[in-house]
Amino acid sequence: MTDEKLIGRQDPIPEVPLKEKEEYLTLIEEFLGRQWLAKDNYGPFQQLWNRRDVLSTIELLSFGSALKTFKGKVTEGIYRKAANEIKSKDQGNSAAKIFEIVSSSMFENESQRIEIPKENNPGYDFLVNLKNGSKIRFSVKALLDSKHANEFKSFSQELNRDLPQMLNDHYSIFLIQQDFNITNKYSHSILKRGLREIIMKRSFGVPFVSQNNWILRLDKMEPMIGENFYNQKPSYTLLTLCPHQKNEQSRFYSKIQDACDNLKKHCSDVDNSSTNGIIIKVPDSIAISDATKWLNEFWDQQHDCISIVIIMRASYTSSDDLSQSWLTYEFSQVSNPKSKVQISELAPETLTVQVPIGKVSTSETKAIIHVYDKEVTLSGSYWYFSGRHIYQKPMELQNGNVTFNFKRLPNVHVSCVFTGFPDGDLEMSARFPPSEDLLIL
Repeated sequence: MTDEKLIGRQDPIPEVPLKEKEEYLTLIEEFLGRQWLAKDNYGPFQQLWNRRDVLSTIELLSFGSALKTFKGKVTEGIYRKAANEIKSKDQGNSAAKIFEIVSSSMFENESQRIEIPKENNPGYDFLVNLKNGSKIRFSVKALLDSKHANEFKSFSQELNRDLPQMLNDHYSIFLIQQDFNITNKYSHSILKRGLREIIMKRSFGVPFVSQNNWILRLDKMEPMIGENFYNQKPSYTLLTLCPHQKNEQSRFYSKIQDACDNLKKHCSDVDNSSTNGIIIKVPDSIAISDATKWLNEFWDQQHDCISIVIIMRASYTSSDDLSQSWLTYEFSQVSNPKSKVQISELAPETLTVQVPIGKVSTSETKAIIHVYDKEVTLSGSYWYFSGRHIYQKPMELQNGNVTFNFKRLPNVHVSCVFTGFPDGDLEMSARFPPSEDLLIL
């Protein structure tokens, strides 16, 4: 076995032997198929497989590690069926199976062991055997971004693609839509026309409010201290915000209720040695604290065979000064006060969770961004942040090389144009992820 699959990839865990990392990537290739993975930008796995940045490697190695655990727990038939589900065009089923594989592997450690049921054993997705002999059956659910969230992101991406042709200087653009309605194309044209007007007028720092509830602000953007922007291609950042649609809570309840109904139908017998639980993944647009609050308002007597719900979300987080980044798995463990079996009695010790790369946290990562010297909280909103920063440096050779210290900015493409070359300007960029959105975790 060679480490050829890691050639050209940024390696997030150099301390782990190459052989082990190669094993994880080989498992994925054999599981999903080399030809299927080679389809460029076809789906999340193909995008990650064809990228070489650090975040793509983190996601693939994390899944490969989980896949190794999963493979050792199931029959060949279940293993192949899982591959087909992941490769299916049904995004919901694919995401659910990926999350089932990833989440179950987190509970396999020295303190507890997992079992994955046979195909004809409905009701739960995996079982955790605790050291004290107790068992918890878990139903796994993945809540994806809503239609409204996806439409808002799609529109924001469209606006981001149009911006470079609209700009005449270096700008920070902050946009809020009070009531997003993707079907209102007229509203979008109003926004773009208003944006063009304030760009032409260079109306910096003045809010623009349209008749369609758009609030828009434009500010002059300054480069990093000691650096200069390249004036032939405007640099910019774009932040768009929109409040949640009212159906986010009901979508969450629907997933929880579906798991409850299935467990009650097939696994209603609970006692002091065996009970049920739910693990649910929520998207970035839903705060863990909000989901925890919703869940505490959800319980009633019909859910008395469910002892615990674990709310989970993975995110790529950064230190305040952006000098460090890491993968964080956020967990919130919510007990059901109406359950026949209290989880504190069945499992006095906290369930143990382990991940191959990154950190596990019971504290919620704060989704904040600094806008005009103020902290803007992104929780409870759909949001999109992107941009490009293009710097300029004269050609100054140092030991035959030109250098520029690229500072990572989440979701912002950073490059530098070196001027003064005989054949014209040369633009170079570091290898950053195209986005810091996670595609499979």
